[in-house]
Amino acid sequence: MIASMKTLLGFCVVFTAAICGASDFVIEQDVETGGTKISMLMQVKDSQARMDMGKETSIILNLETGDLTTIMHAQKMIMSMTGDQMQSMMQMGMKQTGASMEHGELVPTGKTDTINGFKTTQYLSKSADMEAEYWIAEDLPNADAMMKRFATLTKKLNENSPAPSVAMDPDKFPGFPIRTIMNMPSGEKVVSTVSRVEETEVPASIFELPEGYQSMQMPSIPSMGDLNFGN
Repeated sequence: MIASMKTLLGFCVVFTAAICGASDFVIEQDVETGGTKISMLMQVKDSQARMDMGKETSIILNLETGDLTTIMHAQKMIMSMTGDQMQSMMQMGMKQTGASMEHGELVPTGKTDTINGFKTTQYLSKSADMEAEYWIAEDLPNADAMMKRFATLTKKLNENSPAPSVAMDPDKFPGFPIRTIMNMPSGEKVVSTVSRVEETEVPASIFELPEGYQSMQMPSIPSMGDLNFGN
């Protein structure tokens, strides 16, 4: 469970989820962090998003409430977390890093590369706490509309947070990021590479919970006011 949540947090830094009321879409990507490489499939329909991390873990997120359900297939277990609990967990993580996580402006380098068939241009972003490298497909169909959909999750995770959003404003992107390299304040590097991004019909059935799995609630997470980080 801890590894799954760590991967989810890394994913949220690189990509944020989609808003409701837009067309369905699918993103396939590989995420590398801490020496581990995980293939991820993200599918969004209406107010639901599903992320499959290999064959071991699936995460279903309600984009309206922020409620999150983790499905651990090997253990046949389902763990649920409310939007408030998810916010508290993210706030604790941000507080422990002691970093502002502010982003610098995107600066084009003029370098280009073809990644998984996508023609991309390199952009760099640097701040006091973080360095990021983006390889952006500027001519991807509907790139602007899709990037604007990548806002709700970060907003939900960072509402009332003591730290700014961990993701850049999608309006600042000149296209769709195919490869993103984030050098985190902890020293860890998160690399995400997209192999497929497509607007296509997503079946509603993928958001149904599997039968025969044991359900459990996420343990209660203390509020920020109840925590002592030694400050």
